[in-house]
Amino acid sequence: MCSDTWPNKESFWKKLFVDLEGRLGLFHYERRILSTIRKKHVDFHDATTDLLSALYEHDSTDYEKLLIALKSGSLSSSKSKKKCYSTEEIAALQSTKCFRDRYGRFLRKKLRGPNTMAQRLDDWFCRHKVTSTDPTRPARGRLDPCHNMPLFTQDTREAVANCKENAIHLADPMSIDEMHHAIPANKNSSHQLTEHLSNRGESKLESFHDRLANFANSGMRDSLADNLHLAGAARHNLAIRHKRRVLTLLTTDGNASKTGREIPAVSVGPRASLLQPFRAWFCQQNSGRCEL
Repeated sequence: MCSDTWPNKESFWKKLFVDLEGRLGLFHYERRILSTIRKKHVDFHDATTDLLSALYEHDSTDYEKLLIALKSGSLSSSKSKKKCYSTEEIAALQSTKCFRDRYGRFLRKKLRGPNTMAQRLDDWFCRHKVTSTDPTRPARGRLDPCHNMPLFTQDTREAVANCKENAIHLADPMSIDEMHHAIPANKNSSHQLTEHLSNRGESKLESFHDRLANFANSGMRDSLADNLHLAGAARHNLAIRHKRRVLTLLTTDGNASKTGREIPAVSVGPRASLLQPFRAWFCQQNSGRCEL
């Protein structure tokens, strides 16, 4: 079980479920610190990248394969003009949110140990703070050149101390292989990178919340907003089912079956004709009455 407040109410949950093993969600753990720093600061993106690096690391094998694909240009959408990234361009790309959005699905996250995480959080805080009262841990941050404001607010120190204390509740209960579902690349793909679906329940929930904000807004009728939310949730679940269905098309040796992914489709429609099996049953039951 993943919770945004674990180990709060731990005794209550264990009374309901005796063998329950709880964990603090990684997303909310990150947000506790990121919500206290100034997003308009010039070093905001660098500080975010350093913070995530302090919490987890990517699998070395996955990272090596991704670097090969980026440098060879096999990830380019255009076959005629391949974009081959240099070492300097990859280093600059890693410090942006674009790198995590584009290539995060090819990299498995491995959470660091609680003591390592606490030490790295302390190093991260000293690296970006502007003032320091401890001469052994000098401040290495800077003020924003435009706004003349530090990156941290008055709540950042308390948030970092709280996260250092609760780092022990963040570790994954299973190995890195069991925490991810591997989807091998299509044999027609040029990069041949394996996509990994995380088994962390909180990551799936928060990714849906990001889409949920775009379904409807507060300026429309309640009935219309509810219908848009239901339709958006149904399409989101349908896309997830189609994506996870690829796992059932795998053979025992780990390769995609010829009837599944190897043969390309003749045509692909913009969306599925029926969002739910209930709609298909309803149309079939009432087709006789309408003489269809």
